[in-house]
Amino acid sequence: MRPVMMRIWTLLLAGAAGTLLNLGASHAYDQDAQAWLSLQAQGAFAEGGDLGVYLEATARASSEQKAVHERYFRPALTYRSKIGTLFLGTMFRYDEESEQVERRHWLQWSNSYQVEALRVSVRLRQELRELRGVAIPVYRSRAQVRLQHEALKIGQSVMPYVSQELLFNLNDVRPSTESGLVQSRTGVGVNLALSEDLAFDVGYLGVVSNQATRDDQFLHVLNMTVQYRF
Repeated sequence: MRPVMMRIWTLLLAGAAGTLLNLGASHAYDQDAQAWLSLQAQGAFAEGGDLGVYLEATARASSEQKAVHERYFRPALTYRSKIGTLFLGTMFRYDEESEQVERRHWLQWSNSYQVEALRVSVRLRQELRELRGVAIPVYRSRAQVRLQHEALKIGQSVMPYVSQELLFNLNDVRPSTESGLVQSRTGVGVNLALSEDLAFDVGYLGVVSNQATRDDQFLHVLNMTVQYRF
């Protein structure tokens, strides 16, 4: 069974890489290399409790813009149940180039499922985005699936993963944005367990972004996340 799963994962990785390369080669995308760094902390208010808090701070650097062109701060309350974890939060995004501050309100459900040796993590998020100069909010839905398999684990602390996330706008807010599929994010990387409470994700993220007011973008992202649980 192990060689079969190895072949399946090899095909998944090759297919994801081939799709990204074909997209970049066959479409007139505005391409950019970026680095994203996120610091995340999550835990319960009381030991063993279901109610908790989530904090995230993110910085994004671009080869085409100023070194750090976007900053995010995303706090939320969390509630853990048998069917998953619910997040209710807000977010502030500062864009260095446009000097724009965006406010978001978001609701998220996430859970992980163990199918024999395969771990499937699912995240569904609904966002309400308030953009400067736009009279009505943008409603956006996001769906992410992440896969990890025990057959690929390296030692006791290194776990490869593949992920796919799709982002959809639910309404037209022209000329800023249009309804429909606005982003596709395909990721390949590894999760490093540094300790019982601390982990580090690092990998490649290929982002296809459909733009309403400028050329579509293809971003090649070095994606890094430090995760702390308390």
